[in-house]
This record gives sequence, structure tokens and C-alpha cells, in this order.
Amino acid sequence: MQGVAENACLALRMRAGIYKSLPYDEYVLVDNTTVTVPTIVGEDDFRADTGCITQTIDRMAA
Repeated sequence: MQGVAENACLALRMRAGIYKSLPYDEYVLVDNTTVTVPTIVGEDDFRADTGCITQTIDRMAA
């Protein structure tokens, strides 16, 4: 999970460097293994997190 979040952050930072007008600054990782109740398991601001440091988020959190 943390590896996926780090790779997403790094890829988005690279794209933001190429596409200066990219309107986004955050990404969200969703666990969709339960189709009826997808759950956000990670999110971050890829512009502010220059080191792409990941954090584990409690899957049961609202």
C-alpha cells in the first residue's frame, strides 16, 4: 500500500512538472475490493509532499 502511494505521488509530481497547468494537487487511493463499499485508504497532497512520504490510514476510519 505504501509503495503504491509513493509511486502515485512520484508520478504525479513528475506530470505536474511537465504540465504546469495541471489543476490537481491531491490524489486518493481507493480500496474497491468490496464493490458496494469502496473505502479511501490513502490520500496526499503530491505538490506539498516533496519527499512523497507515505502514511498508513486506518481502513476503518470514516
